[in-house]
Amino acid sequence: MHFDEDTKREILEAATLEQALGRYLQPAPDHKRNHYVCPLCGKTLEYSPRKKVAKCFHCDWGTNSPVKLLMDQTKCTYQEAMQRLADDFHVTIPEKPYPVKKPKAKPKVEAWYKQQLAASALDTSDVCAWRYDGETRAT
Repeated sequence: MHFDEDTKREILEAATLEQALGRYLQPAPDHKRNHYVCPLCGKTLEYSPRKKVAKCFHCDWGTNSPVKLLMDQTKCTYQEAMQRLADDFHVTIPEKPYPVKKPKAKPKVEAWYKQQLAASALDTSDVCAWRYDGETRAT
């Protein structure tokens, strides 16, 4: 599925990192506010609301995006993470076909040897390649 820029922006506005952390991660056992269980190591993941960043200082994993959180937690692709965020946070995705890029026409480029021959005022009939078979010479 293809997400245009407006749809991506709408999903990321609806699904903030703080909301995604609360929805997809368990609170840390220390019961402190903005502490969650790290999806990679199981230790404490700290969220800074002022910086809008989540960081685990045990395994050095961090994120500032709900998409990366889902991708790393569930091992899914970008499109699957965006689709799940859109479904969970009630964002409708317009059905648009994937944009098909037309292949660019390649300019006709003459072979290098033809360019060299044209620059030297010779023709292909003027040039002969010699092949040696033992003691004889053939064209």
